[in-house]
Amino acid sequence: MSQVILFKSGNRITVEPTTPSILQLLQPILTFTEKIFLRGRERYQAEREGRSPLRFQDWECFGFDHKDRLSTSFGFYRRIIDKLKAAGYEAGLEDLTPHPHPEIFEPHWDRLADFTLRPGQPEFLSRLIAYPCGRFDCAPGFGKTFMIGLVALLLPKARIDVVTKRVTILTTRIYPELCGMLPSVGIYCSRQKRNLGARVMCFSAGSLRHTDGKADITIGDECHELGADSFAEQMAVYQRARCFGFSGSQDMRLDGKDTRVEGIFGPVIYRVPYQTAERNEIVVPIEVTWRDVNLSRNPCEGLVDTAKRRYGIWRNADRNRLIAADARLYDEKTQVLISVDTLEHAVRLKKLLPEFALVYAAGGLSSKDRETYVQARLLSQDEPSMTDQRLKAITKDFEVGNLKKAIATTVWNVGVDFRALNVVICTDAGASPINATQIRTRVSRINEGKSIGRVHDYLDQFDPGYRRNATSRSKVYAKHGWSQVYPPKPQKDSLLYSLQD
Repeated sequence: MSQVILFKSGNRITVEPTTPSILQLLQPILTFTEKIFLRGRERYQAEREGRSPLRFQDWECFGFDHKDRLSTSFGFYRRIIDKLKAAGYEAGLEDLTPHPHPEIFEPHWDRLADFTLRPGQPEFLSRLIAYPCGRFDCAPGFGKTFMIGLVALLLPKARIDVVTKRVTILTTRIYPELCGMLPSVGIYCSRQKRNLGARVMCFSAGSLRHTDGKADITIGDECHELGADSFAEQMAVYQRARCFGFSGSQDMRLDGKDTRVEGIFGPVIYRVPYQTAERNEIVVPIEVTWRDVNLSRNPCEGLVDTAKRRYGIWRNADRNRLIAADARLYDEKTQVLISVDTLEHAVRLKKLLPEFALVYAAGGLSSKDRETYVQARLLSQDEPSMTDQRLKAITKDFEVGNLKKAIATTVWNVGVDFRALNVVICTDAGASPINATQIRTRVSRINEGKSIGRVHDYLDQFDPGYRRNATSRSKVYAKHGWSQVYPPKPQKDSLLYSLQD
């Protein structure tokens, strides 16, 4: 049996030897195909000519060193070893750059004595301590930010960097919550710069050029988002850190870049599926109610990209009236969130539902757009502008249950904790498995008196593309084990049969 050694140097590994047969074996598993979704004129031209609206690009996640040995990211170590062993090789790992103070990774379990851990959380911590890197795929509501704080308590001498794409989530949730658990926490992003040099530092992905890269542990929050080109390049600053990625949406990217995320953070080493979290009473059951949207004509026929979404979804008056009708099924004591992709759509629903609060990113409505909406009588002249302080206050009111009705853009898609939320109405009509998981699970939190989380979604029968998107979402819901209630079955010739059957 031939022996192959993976030499680890920092967060890179080199395969010794890299024979032609070994290269042929490893090259396919270290290559991924990116799906590039054409936009605008390119998409219009492709569809007009009957071509796919997708373009494909292959990425090789490896290079070669001065001895022509294959070199790649350490996160692929398990993928490579498993492939070599399956092919009959004896494969091992040798660390050429061990940490100079390995004792900092010894856990101090006594420091967690005052905390009550929920089912699955002790196992989560044990896995993180035992592995040199890895990803955690845990249902939304598991308590990822809380786990970050526990890791920092468990390893009191380790320098820890927390990285996320979402600046708002960093400033309003991660940083404040960690400050409540730990004595030394700092933050660096476009909005805040505090306690620089603290043992635990919170960075936005766009601010990583300001870290020295010397963290002992790096934690990527919503790590699937860090597979984007610019963020993945910035993450290379961590040459020695043990990298761990937290998300409830691992391996769901439509563009294929989950392979790159694995290269940064490693394989998935712990999973808590939604069904498991539900059995352990970490989350409530979710029920999805589907409503048919049948129109006499397709308002977005022949359109693509933004124009299709604008006239098929955002400005679709008949569809919007159905959404408003669903929102009014619930009394004033029931907390309801309508989730939208764009402010344009939010404003049109706000016109139908004036009692709902309008929630969007601070500074997200320009004075020009505001005036346009006011003149079109879609927005009241006295609608207050959104500032950081106002967004923070509205979010807090919704979190504690004082505010009962809201229409929100993607600013609330992740990083919020709406325990009192009973109903989410999803209007996006998209096909993303990540959105179909994250947005819907806003209703998943355990709360006194809540036995179920309700989701409303729409079977857009008027357009073949949006109908296919609904099929994709229904498959995601089924994967999570959520119950789904469909409208009465139509006649046999209806294309809805493909979704229900």
